[in-house]
Amino acid sequence: MITIAALSDLHGWFDYKEVYTEPELIIIAGDIFKSDYPGEQKKELPIFLERMNEIFPKADSMIICPGNHDFLIERDRNILPGNIKLLIDSGYEYLSSTGETLKIYGNPRTQTGLYAFQRKWNESDIKNIPRDLDILITHDSPRFYGLSCIRNSLGDYGFEEPGSKKLADHVLKVKPRIHIFGHIHKPCTWENENTKFYNVSQIPTRKPVILRA
Repeated sequence: MITIAALSDLHGWFDYKEVYTEPELIIIAGDIFKSDYPGEQKKELPIFLERMNEIFPKADSMIICPGNHDFLIERDRNILPGNIKLLIDSGYEYLSSTGETLKIYGNPRTQTGLYAFQRKWNESDIKNIPRDLDILITHDSPRFYGLSCIRNSLGDYGFEEPGSKKLADHVLKVKPRIHIFGHIHKPCTWENENTKFYNVSQIPTRKPVILRA
């Protein structure tokens, strides 16, 4: 089993006190920065990377699927160090030090106003999420009412219900083993017969989710 630390929606908060020595893989499901301005985000980036190294000293890899506030990454996809895997409508096969592999795919897109990583026309980005995944990472939440973060967010988004119904419908078709996401700032977990779902928002708990895949 591969031990993973999963986080999303840090929004510039990197002040973790605890050190986690078990995870070998870090997964970030978007919204890293406090500021929405790329120039300020560029200043925040080295602080974020340094803190991740300190908090997860044994991790040998990091995967980032950005979110709707990560304008710097949308503008410059080469801004991250080469040892970090950036997933934007793309897949990656992670190979652990023990020879285990994980098939991972990342989709950063949401329908949220004039923000970064907008949904593609006709939700083609959702339709391109493949089958046979060990881990699906999205920034958006799937609209499953089994998720407490969805149930407890009704009415919080005006006329729009929380989460994406089309994403949820597609996840039911492709059946990833694990779905990691954020966007809604109410961390929760749930599972159906095929998939374990993890909303790993760091607001308000300020604790990474440690899971095994």
